[in-house]
Amino acid sequence: MDDFVTIASFTQPYQVHIIQSRMIVEGIDCRLQDEFMAYTQLYSTAVSGIKLQVRRQDYERAKAILVENGYRFDPQEKIPKWFIFLSETTRNIPLIGNLTLGKRVFILLAILLILIAAPFYFLSAKK
Repeated sequence: MDDFVTIASFTQPYQVHIIQSRMIVEGIDCRLQDEFMAYTQLYSTAVSGIKLQVRRQDYERAKAILVENGYRFDPQEKIPKWFIFLSETTRNIPLIGNLTLGKRVFILLAILLILIAAPFYFLSAKK
């Protein structure tokens, strides 16, 4: 029976290999999922990074090792409320709602810049 669960996800291969080595030293059976897909940044983003998986019975011990090595399990606590608000409100905009937050903000700022600059351009062109 396959009783592995994902405990963490990493974007860089070296990060997960360091933690995997530590898990092996501690006697925790672990494996990596999507490891080779992550060597290309485009694929790494598409598959949400390299997933470190441990056996269900080793989950708490593995979590303690991750915390000991600086891995944070509650990222929501550090994210500012305005950032969460921006993410949730821009998610409902047609055509760009399915893009990442960074791309949504970039597009919205570009549109805002065009709306602000366009009147000055057309007013100066009439003279």
